Amino acid sequence: MNKKISNWQNKNIWLIGASSGIGKALAINLIKAGANVYISSRKEKLLLEIKDQYPAQTTVLPLDVLDVEQIKNQFAKIQEIDLIIYLAADYSPLSVTNLDITEATKIVNVNLLGAINISSVVLPRLIKQQNGHLSFVASIAGYIGLPHSSIYGATKAALINMAESFYCECKEFNVDISIINPGFVETNLTSKNTFKMPYIMTPQIAADHIMKGFKKGRFDIVFPIGFSFFFRFIRILPYSLHLKLVKKLVQT
Repeated sequence: MNKKISNWQNKNIWLIGASSGIGKALAINLIKAGANVYISSRKEKLLLEIKDQYPAQTTVLPLDVLDVEQIKNQFAKIQEIDLIIYLAADYSPLSVTNLDITEATKIVNVNLLGAINISSVVLPRLIKQQNGHLSFVASIAGYIGLPHSSIYGATKAALINMAESFYCECKEFNVDISIINPGFVETNLTSKNTFKMPYIMTPQIAADHIMKGFKKGRFDIVFPIGFSFFFRFIRILPYSLHLKLVKKLVQT
């Protein structure tokens, strides 16, 4: 279990990938709860729109997560830090008949390499100060291999694995690690899907779930619960059943 966060007043939070979707909704939630929020993405114009609404509690830090020197420079501007949340993500449906290496590389770079880059910069300070929290947004798609989601799902599975490893190592330094695994959320990325997405929710609902997860001190903030339980149940089955259920799930 992590330390429970029920009071956000004057907490210093860095959200990476905050220009739209879950990141934007979460930023506004945290601002309304009294936090000081640092927001980053490559889309500075969209970040400035958030700052225009909430100028007193918002600091814009434009960022390319593949540029480690820029990450260091921007993080140096945050004097005190309580929580860093990595929300940056990319997605395109890819199939075995069209495994576009350019798209695949973009997905791996943003979803996984970017998270590693951020971790390499922020963890030394969190460990030195013997306090703080680093969180990653993955996906329930990281639980099982889904057709047309091979590269995206692989990056999310890697994030889950990395967070589990970090959690075990960081406990001795009083540093919290968490992983956030949403189901389908209405974003620019999921708009690329052509199939029916069960239990799809708005970014605001997703942000509310995340806030509740931090309040409970969870390592794994997973929602919606019923849908995610089904995915985790499939994961532990023998492959003879596992693969049949995945195929049936995609066909329905």
